[in-house]
Amino acid sequence: PTGNTGAAGPAGAIGATGPAGATGPQGAAGATGAAGANGSPGATGPAGATGPTGPTGPTGPTGATGAAGPQGNPGNRNLIINGNFSFNQRGYASGAVLGAQKYGHDRWRDNFSGTASYTFTTSGADTTITITAGTLTQVIEGTFVAGGGYVLSWTGTAQMSVSLTNSGGANKVSSGFSPLAVGDVKPGTNVAISNASNGTVGLVQFEAGATPSTFERRLPGAELALCQRYYEVLGAGICGFVTSATAVFLAGRYAVQKKASPTLALTKTNPAIVSSAGYTTGSGSAIASGSAACDATGFAFQLNGYASLSVGSGVVTNDVGILTAESEL
Repeated sequence: PTGNTGAAGPAGAIGATGPAGATGPQGAAGATGAAGANGSPGATGPAGATGPTGPTGPTGPTGATGAAGPQGNPGNRNLIINGNFSFNQRGYASGAVLGAQKYGHDRWRDNFSGTASYTFTTSGADTTITITAGTLTQVIEGTFVAGGGYVLSWTGTAQMSVSLTNSGGANKVSSGFSPLAVGDVKPGTNVAISNASNGTVGLVQFEAGATPSTFERRLPGAELALCQRYYEVLGAGICGFVTSATAVFLAGRYAVQKKASPTLALTKTNPAIVSSAGYTTGSGSAIASGSAACDATGFAFQLNGYASLSVGSGVVTNDVGILTAESEL
């Protein structure tokens, strides 16, 4: 019979490592992974330094000349003075009846009948008159009439007329609504502009040619000076000296040279003066008969009606509107 199996012997020593095996073939490439999310934008960097200015480029060609603008109207074309009735040195009251050939607004007068009457309203720089009776006239001084053809224009409902002397020396009257053209005016002759019916009148203009232009607006000082060639009101600032206890001698120059030696008229019987004795007013004052001397540029006269003045002391008028100088046509 078989005997029992004997006990296991001790483990043998580990054998030496065997040589490395040969490298296996490369495995297939793996699939591409999904794209990652975009990162946040980076901060803006500082601005770079400004580069140097480049050279100026060449001048471009000159552009074509533009079309000429319309020619403006010549100045001083309106022979009517105070055509917008802005000056009223005599203080005409709206609705008053003018005496024969007496003046209302500057340069406008009654035409002989003594019945002219009108009302007026002012808006801004312009006054419009409404003629209710008679004939209102302005006579244009022949000095300013060069002759030939002219046209009268105005605003309003009234008809107007032009009375002139033609080149043959005959009188001619034309009337109608605005504009009113007339021809063959003799140079150097007066021309009369009048209303030919009742109604409103404003912006009156009489100028050379056949076609009316826009109403000429002169500066107020220039328009007043044109009025003062024919009529001026004087007041404070006339100088002189005391000739007796009751009289003073006054002299002065007009603001504007007159058309001719004017007629002087005292408008107050109590004009105030200032002298070495102080302020005083006259009583029953009048220009001494035969004392007035005047020409187109100035005047001198003795004024009576004072009391207790100091002979030889200087005086100056201290009142408004005491004297008028008129040289109308």
